[in-house]
Amino acid sequence: MHRFLSFFLVTLLLVWLTPTLVLSQPSLQGPQTGTLGPGTFLVVGDIYVPHGQTLTILPGTTFLHTGHFTWYINGLIHAVGNSDSLIQFLRQQPIENHRWGGLRFQAGASNESLIEDCIIDNCKNITTPNYYGGGIYSNGVSFTVRDTKISTCYASYGGGAYITGGAAVEFDHCLVLKNEAGNGAGLYFYGSPNSIVKNSLIARNKSTST
Repeated sequence: MHRFLSFFLVTLLLVWLTPTLVLSQPSLQGPQTGTLGPGTFLVVGDIYVPHGQTLTILPGTTFLHTGHFTWYINGLIHAVGNSDSLIQFLRQQPIENHRWGGLRFQAGASNESLIEDCIIDNCKNITTPNYYGGGIYSNGVSFTVRDTKISTCYASYGGGAYITGGAAVEFDHCLVLKNEAGNGAGLYFYGSPNSIVKNSLIARNKSTST
């Protein structure tokens, strides 16, 4: 009886504390510059890195997307974690409505961005104008993605990533896993012959095109 009572009290305490913990996580939307992290942020709207500006994300930072929100990179993003303290871009809850819109590098953005020791997971893009590129999209912007996992993302073209417009994107020591698309489920390169994939594993991706 005492064990049951103790268990009940602990459960009640956790239920009472959980909303407080969730609400204590800062919300994020709109233009972002400067430094973010470490810690957990709730993404409640589209994120923009303005032209000519830099956003630095520190190791140990997690972004939980509460809806289909997209990161539009018009400037420079420096998201560099480490093997013990990754940077994670995730959906908040394991539901379809929380699949987010990925990292989209817009034409004219800086060619100096770096994505390293990150997880990009559960993105989905199938409607105009963003049906190209699930986890990552680049329109003519060159940058490096290193030691990063892109998984369970979906798009009409390029489930893991879609690189176009002459961009020279380098994927180095990356894991591209369980992504899906009508065409090019893992990585899709269109008009970008100088892009490089090296020391990477691209596996268990599924193309639905016939």
